[in-house]
Amino acid sequence: MNEIIDLPHIFLGAPSTPFNWQENVIETVLMLILGTCLVIATKLVYDRFRLLGKFLVICAACKRVKVGDKWIPIDVFINSKTDTDFSHGLCEECMKKLYGEIL
Repeated sequence: MNEIIDLPHIFLGAPSTPFNWQENVIETVLMLILGTCLVIATKLVYDRFRLLGKFLVICAACKRVKVGDKWIPIDVFINSKTDTDFSHGLCEECMKKLYGEIL
């Protein structure tokens, strides 16, 4: 808009500058690209904070998550909120605790 209206000339009394349509197009395209990137980045950050900013009530014994009035497994809850897939296994400590010397 500055290129079309010549704001420095109108408001500050600067010498008038000729209209340069190539510069106007380039600046407009660059500002649109920058604005689009900024909006996308802001939305991604907002979505992360919205997801991570809530408290989860989790059972200390069975690790189920309370959603409303129901208790659901944590892997089902996380899978419903993200694109994460789960696979179950046993860590070395739990394997020794559960199976002892069998393995």
